[in-house]
Amino acid sequence: MTDEFAGTITEIQNQLNFVLSDNGRNKEGHTVFTIVSNRTGTRFTYRVKRANKFNEQSRKWEPSNVWFVSVLSGSDNQDDYRFIGTIFDRGVAPKFFAHSNKSKVSKSASSFVAFSWYFNNLIEGNEDAINNVEFFHQGICGRCGRELTVPSSIETGLGSICASKIGA
Repeated sequence: MTDEFAGTITEIQNQLNFVLSDNGRNKEGHTVFTIVSNRTGTRFTYRVKRANKFNEQSRKWEPSNVWFVSVLSGSDNQDDYRFIGTIFDRGVAPKFFAHSNKSKVSKSASSFVAFSWYFNNLIEGNEDAINNVEFFHQGICGRCGRELTVPSSIETGLGSICASKIGA
C-alpha cells in the first residue's frame, strides 16, 4: 500500500460505496481513506474493515453487516490505528455508526466526533455538509485491494468489476 493519496471522491454515493466496500476478502483487509475539513484543515485517516460471520449451512465465512472503524493515531500508516466504533446495517433502517465500549478513543475525541458527523451526513445524503470535507483514498480498490489505474475507477475508488458486484 502506498503512503500517498492517489484520488479524491466527490460524489456522496461513491464515498459511501467506497467506505463500505470491503468484502471481507480484500487482500489489504480494509478500506483506508482520509477526510479533510475545508473549514479548519483538520484531517483524519480512517480504516474500515468488514467483519465476517460463519455460515453454518455452507460451512464458509461470509461478509457480515458490521464494519469496524479505526482512526490513524500515529506515524505508522500500517499499524497505528485505534478502534473507535462500529457501523451496523440491520437491513430495515439506515446504517448507523456507534461508539463501542471496547474503544480506547472517547466519544468526545475529535476523531470520533468527525467520523460520526461525516458518516451520519453521508447516510442522510446531506450534500451541503459533505461538500465541507474532502475525501481521499490511496488508489487501491476499496473492495479487492488492487491498484486502480483507470481514471473513472480512481474517481469512485472501485475497479469496474468490483463496482458492478456491489451495484455501484
